Amino acid sequence: MTKANSTTLTTTAEFDRSLIWGRGGSVRYMAANVACEAPEADEPRPLNLAFVIDASGSMAGDRIEAAKEAAIRLVDQLEDRDKLSIVAFDSNPTIVAKSVTCDASGRSDLKTRIQDLQAGSMTNLSGGWLLGAECVAASSEVAATLSHVVLLSDGHANEGIVNPRELAHHARELAARGVSSSTVGIGDDYSPVQLNAISDNGGGRTHDAERPHEIAEVVGGELAELRGTVLEDVRMDIWAPDTVKVEVLSAFAVTDSADGVEVRLGSLAAKSSRRVVLRITSGESKPGGSLDFGVEASGREIATGAEITSEEVTARLTFARGRDNSGQPRNEEIAVIVAKEWQGHALRRAIDLNRSGDYHRASEYLLAQLRHFKRYCSGLADGAQLISDFELAARRMGRPIEERSLKEMAMSSRYSSRLEKDYRSFKRPDPREYLKR
Repeated sequence: MTKANSTTLTTTAEFDRSLIWGRGGSVRYMAANVACEAPEADEPRPLNLAFVIDASGSMAGDRIEAAKEAAIRLVDQLEDRDKLSIVAFDSNPTIVAKSVTCDASGRSDLKTRIQDLQAGSMTNLSGGWLLGAECVAASSEVAATLSHVVLLSDGHANEGIVNPRELAHHARELAARGVSSSTVGIGDDYSPVQLNAISDNGGGRTHDAERPHEIAEVVGGELAELRGTVLEDVRMDIWAPDTVKVEVLSAFAVTDSADGVEVRLGSLAAKSSRRVVLRITSGESKPGGSLDFGVEASGREIATGAEITSEEVTARLTFARGRDNSGQPRNEEIAVIVAKEWQGHALRRAIDLNRSGDYHRASEYLLAQLRHFKRYCSGLADGAQLISDFELAARRMGRPIEERSLKEMAMSSRYSSRLEKDYRSFKRPDPREYLKR
């Protein structure tokens, strides 16, 4: 493991089964983990933040007031060494405050400016977000400072950059330059595709605030996470033979590399971890041959700016004759993890199809997955319940589902897959309840 100031990354990787058919076509699952260890900081790390507020017409009333309240609460929680920029956007992004030092005088000035915010017209989300990133980048000269943008929006971007792929590209570039991004979706009408593209690729996370008061709750949770962040722009690289197909089931942004895939894991605090589950489909080979997969994680240490890299670990699949392959045991612990990630991955895909109005395809997709899922879950702890839940989703996704239910199911699945906390105080029903409505 590479070290800097005793910060370390440790990776592990293991397959549910280690043998595959010599004739090819075997499907195996890998669970790859990365864990971060770091000493406690002597004092709170200074933050360099931009709070970007949607001030389009749809925010008028309770929402803009709740966003202003959340911004004021954020100001009150910042330390004297922190800096805060405020950007508001409708059709035209506007800098409300730029890189204000959060001492007593600065906090007073920020609150006055926040109170004057008013809702306007259209939604140039990308313009507001990128302007916030510019403010942060212009004030990132202090060493050991975490630079971060928090973007709030209640609607679909309808001006500026609206393509999720373009938003993802800009988010990755900003993250590589040391500016991360998180998003807060407000109400039922925001675009999760656009906000997820920014946060998943920008090294942050997506929050949901169904109710106006939840804006302050999730922003407060975001601030607590930022205070504990040790590594930013954490990536996991998985190298695979070119004869196999690799699919990532976990809810992270993925890009193809020359010899595998890169998974963007966001930021990590000390004593935190992330897990990535992959589906591997093998090619053909003679019995006795093997396929080696390399896994390595890396991230940038905020305290020093140094790149921290784990030791590369190897997971191996070995080609075997039919009787040996069929009779092999499986790692039950890994298999349970796989089954839950598989279910979550399939559900998120079906939610996207249902949201687009393609109800028949959503149901057919789940039914096709279910045929394989049933075999995989046979004999697993909680396997019967997982199958029952999958069957319920397959039936229900064939009909329209209200947007709030889709958002709650998708968010619950993301939180579970990404090992993240939901900071909203109002307890939501079990995700299965939304499928029974």
